[in-house]
Amino acid sequence: LERLPRSVRLTPMGRAMLAHARTALAEAGRATSAARQVAGIEEGELQIATLYSITLGLLPPALRAWRRERPSVRIRLFEHRHPTALADAARAGQADLAIGPPPAGWPGPVHELGVEEFVVVVDVDDPLATSGRRVVRLPELADRAWVHYAPDHGIADILDEACAAAGFHPLAAVRTEQTAAGPLLAASGLGPTLTPLDVILQVAHDVAEGL
Repeated sequence: LERLPRSVRLTPMGRAMLAHARTALAEAGRATSAARQVAGIEEGELQIATLYSITLGLLPPALRAWRRERPSVRIRLFEHRHPTALADAARAGQADLAIGPPPAGWPGPVHELGVEEFVVVVDVDDPLATSGRRVVRLPELADRAWVHYAPDHGIADILDEACAAAGFHPLAAVRTEQTAAGPLLAASGLGPTLTPLDVILQVAHDVAEGL
């Protein structure tokens, strides 16, 4: 560490050691937990690093099934807004496993779960909704102001890239930092948004179950 008048900061050597130190601490914590579990002192814990959108959509049914089969194993989620942050966490050994886009050049094992689909969400009174159409082309929304996401949010990149491929840059009527807020704001009539299909399906399931 380099001592400053009112704070400290990492030296280049410290920055090089940081990821390895975090990995060592995470492994030490897991080793302690495993030893305590064998001794009957502590139950197990599954640590998962993932993205907020996956926590909202893909994970709930999977975690419900896990808890039914292994009720004594606690679950600890480390949630990130952007795939880059998730990749950094995976490389640092933050959790037992990571669920999300595989980091570029990842040397460890990868198990493909599927492809995350995205849908456009609009207000129920929007002409696109009242027309009964199930498919919309993004160029048709080029003149709309969107419910967008914060610049450091992973879906913000996806929305910008999809619109760029359609030949325009999306105007932002409002930006949110929360994945779950996007479709809610769009449904309130603030503009269209892009959201993972799994999030919409999970919300529909919860409503049907009365949750």
